[in-house]
Amino acid sequence: MTEAWRLPYRAIDCSAATSVVFWSSVDDIEENPHLQIIFRKADVRKKGYTRGWEIFLSHEIKTGRTRGFCKGTSSSSIVECLQDFKACISETAHPMFLPFLILTEELSYKIEVKHREARDWLRRIEHAVSSHAGDDKIRGDGIMPLDVIHQDINECYAKTLWKSPSTYIRVIDSFLDIMELLLKQNPSAQSKQLQLQKIHDRFIPALKLYRVTIVLAQRDSRLQYDMGKLQYEMALASKRDSSAMKTISILGIVFLPGIFVAVRSSPYFRTKECLLNSNPKSILSTTFFDFKNASSIRTSVAPSFWIYWVITIPVTLIILGLWYFWERKRDKTFVKEVDEKKESNEEDFTSDMKKPTEHRLEPLMQNDDGNV
Repeated sequence: MTEAWRLPYRAIDCSAATSVVFWSSVDDIEENPHLQIIFRKADVRKKGYTRGWEIFLSHEIKTGRTRGFCKGTSSSSIVECLQDFKACISETAHPMFLPFLILTEELSYKIEVKHREARDWLRRIEHAVSSHAGDDKIRGDGIMPLDVIHQDINECYAKTLWKSPSTYIRVIDSFLDIMELLLKQNPSAQSKQLQLQKIHDRFIPALKLYRVTIVLAQRDSRLQYDMGKLQYEMALASKRDSSAMKTISILGIVFLPGIFVAVRSSPYFRTKECLLNSNPKSILSTTFFDFKNASSIRTSVAPSFWIYWVITIPVTLIILGLWYFWERKRDKTFVKEVDEKKESNEEDFTSDMKKPTEHRLEPLMQNDDGNV
């Protein structure tokens, strides 16, 4: 079949290729140029089935006759493409018509629908694993099905990466190049040339529109990725600042009570000159330490130095405990306000949906003649 129909031998070489493959070449066979086209997609096998397809075409440029081989599974898009191909007999003279139909089906609205479903699915998963999901997201035995959630996340990721934008952009560019080449090398009759030109005029704007759509979708995805990355970096920076501020607060809570006690407590903290000048001294300048008249370091410490620690340690622990309970109470209040706001929004939305449409009926007024 390959030799009789002048099909490309490259089809045998690329039979093991994965993803989307498009190849075209003009082969001059016995001074009769043929445009050879390979367009295939090897899909993954899931549950014993695959959605792959492939077409091999050989277009004789002099006569305008196209021969080809097409293969695909019933679950692939090739079935709908062949139905559309049979319904458009007037345009089958163009060798790129069937590849154009397949490309149109591959870039149809179904891909956008799958991406929307994946985003909704991801929101449901996020709601299920969040701390505010409620008891309805947990099984009766109180165990969260993490294996199911993990499988759902992988499935969502696979759906979003199902169609590679860069691959189809290159395919569209190859389509445009081969169509221009075909139009230049076609020496057919004037009527066939006009018919081919009309088909060209319809195909090329559609291909350019597909390319622009894919580029915009790709840029939108990159923009969302960059925004997510910036938000993540801002969240990390905010977290670092919050941790630094909390560390400073804890250090202040730990050391300020000791400084306060050292300045304000007991007569040992004030000397005679200090009382006359009303200038309080800190612990290192009080009579707790006397480095000049002491014979050793142990004798330089006053026997009543323990009073400072008896006062400072309980005061510090009490302040730390009050700060800790205040933080816990503030976190609980914040979570409670968020939950109440969420429940109120859901109740308002439900009441608006259930509320019937109200119509104001004006009473009919009659005049003295009995007319309305």
